[in-house]
Amino acid sequence: MRRLLRFAPAWAAGLLWGGFVPAVLVSAGMLTPYFLPVAIGITLLHAFALGLPVALLFIWRGWTRLFPALAAGFLIGLLPILAFSWPPEISNLKESLLIAAAFGTLGATGAGTFWLVLRTCGALAPDGPRSLRRGAILAVVGLCAVVGGFVFPEAPAVFHSLMR
Repeated sequence: MRRLLRFAPAWAAGLLWGGFVPAVLVSAGMLTPYFLPVAIGITLLHAFALGLPVALLFIWRGWTRLFPALAAGFLIGLLPILAFSWPPEISNLKESLLIAAAFGTLGATGAGTFWLVLRTCGALAPDGPRSLRRGAILAVVGLCAVVGGFVFPEAPAVFHSLMR
């Protein structure tokens, strides 16, 4: 039980950041900055409902490399869009596949962020994380980022305007 508790902060941080990063990317690309709370909600739902079971399966099977995580994330982002928008009309097939591939890329971004956080916290090591500190810090900062995304949805637009 104590061993499982050492993993909890790292996994919480991974799920929060894995949902937050793609949401910010989508929101920054939208014309209205107020899409961020909706995007965070959707990506966190994907992370918890689809990503978490797949990640647990991957850990159980010992698949802890980056490429399987990216491939699974791509499919997690791609398949729901294809399932809800299929079959497209033949004239729109190319456009539908491009949109689905974009969502797959967002899924891979979320999975890559999740993997990077777990790796940074040491949760992918065979003996698990040595300390709770990194995971706890990343989890608290991730929670602050998610809550901040709901409270200050215009932040990506401000960042986008500063980059011009």
